[in-house]
Amino acid sequence: LPGCAMLLRTSTAQRIGFDGGLSGYAQGEDLDFSLRLRRQGRLAMAGAARCQHFHAPEGRPNAFRIGRMEIANRYRIWRRVHERPSVADHLVFTYAWGLDTVLLLRDAVRPGHAADGVRRIAGRVAGAIEAARRRPV
Repeated sequence: LPGCAMLLRTSTAQRIGFDGGLSGYAQGEDLDFSLRLRRQGRLAMAGAARCQHFHAPEGRPNAFRIGRMEIANRYRIWRRVHERPSVADHLVFTYAWGLDTVLLLRDAVRPGHAADGVRRIAGRVAGAIEAARRRPV
């Protein structure tokens, strides 16, 4: 359930809790929470529901930090789902983030966005290195 626009019992949210390792801007926290919530029972979507999004006063982190979180946090979540990944599983994950990162190159050549695009790609490379060094969750 993307965006964490969910309706659930407070007791369920307290029991499952959010991953403290994904705190801060928390790229991917909604995905992690949804995957763990799904283990508790069925999920349903209310397409007619509406919500409001309020931005934090401090705003978003810089492009490098966002790029790092995009990879490091996704890897953390992926390892939680794939407890005993094979070499093929690792290759698929690496291919997916690599392809996504290559597609970000279009941001690195867009006028006015080049600096942020390069920073975000550099952050993704740093996140990949961090993920490679990280012990399984």
